Amino acid sequence: MKIYSAVSDPGAGRQVNAEVIASEGGRSLVLVNGKPTAVAGNLTVGHQMSGHLAATDGGFSIIAGDNSSGVSAEKLLNNAGIHEGGSELTSAFKRYGVVLSQENLKLAGEILKTLPDTTLNRLNAGVIALLLAKKLPAAGFALLRDYLGGNLKFASLLAGLDKSVLAGLRESWGQGRMMEALQQLIKNGMSGARTAGMLQVEKVEEFVVNLQFQEIMTRQAENGNEGRMYFQWPLFWNGQDLPDTLEGEAFLPDGNDPEQGFSIRLLVNPPALGQVEVAMHQLKTNLWVHFGVETKAIELVRGIFPLLQERLAADQQWENMRFTVGRVRLLNDFFSSAEEASPVDSAQKSGRIDLRV
Repeated sequence: MKIYSAVSDPGAGRQVNAEVIASEGGRSLVLVNGKPTAVAGNLTVGHQMSGHLAATDGGFSIIAGDNSSGVSAEKLLNNAGIHEGGSELTSAFKRYGVVLSQENLKLAGEILKTLPDTTLNRLNAGVIALLLAKKLPAAGFALLRDYLGGNLKFASLLAGLDKSVLAGLRESWGQGRMMEALQQLIKNGMSGARTAGMLQVEKVEEFVVNLQFQEIMTRQAENGNEGRMYFQWPLFWNGQDLPDTLEGEAFLPDGNDPEQGFSIRLLVNPPALGQVEVAMHQLKTNLWVHFGVETKAIELVRGIFPLLQERLAADQQWENMRFTVGRVRLLNDFFSSAEEASPVDSAQKSGRIDLRV
């Protein structure tokens, strides 16, 4: 497998976050900036690190470290003209895998100048870090702030609707007609209807913001770089009136090279299981699916593997299938994970995860 299919936009010096989420049979599954990446070697499950990519013979390695210059964070912040909220910003950089460099802090300072009276609290610092991590324009600040503030979840978007309307949406979802139902709700709202249960104009505007956010987080595959498709979709769970929000991000290769593979990551929150993260990685006729779940649900999920194996084997397109399950990562949101102390192992001592495969 080419390193290109494991890490989009590869290059020495690129900042990444990595976490080992599965290890079996001399192979490990590593989330590199949220993307499932299969690498050689039995790495310690749960090991996390943040660092930069360094070119090695035949691939890349992740070298731990906040910045390569040796300059203190305080000095870098002062040079960038950021004198208040610096600790929040550097913490956000770490959560979203943004290298703590003079260049990135300068960009952060320039973004702040376009946003007068914006305080660098945790939320705003996270927005700036996510802008830099995804290489988005400063004009996307408000969209990302709505997202990180929890305003773009479907439970929030549909709050206030009559139970009868929500029941109708649930029924449409079960029949595979959710898109048509949402379109009708939006159409009624745009007409200015004020009857009970109708989606009001303000809610229609929030739906538009949600779609704009999905669009800005999506990138076309071009110039040899993998494409990124981000999406959200409502899911109704048993016993809940308001829908959950399924979030997903697919990584699409530029071209038809089968060596580049395909990866997708999904995040949902079923009430009976808690947070569930699914990472799927395909290369040629090889498929690896990893489930991250709460500890109490690990054996329950493991029990469905034989059924999955049987169902997918019927397609006769997979020569090798691997299903693994482990404890779900501590996620602040779809794009960042919380810090958690993990046992010191050989990878931590060396500060390196080798991505040569």
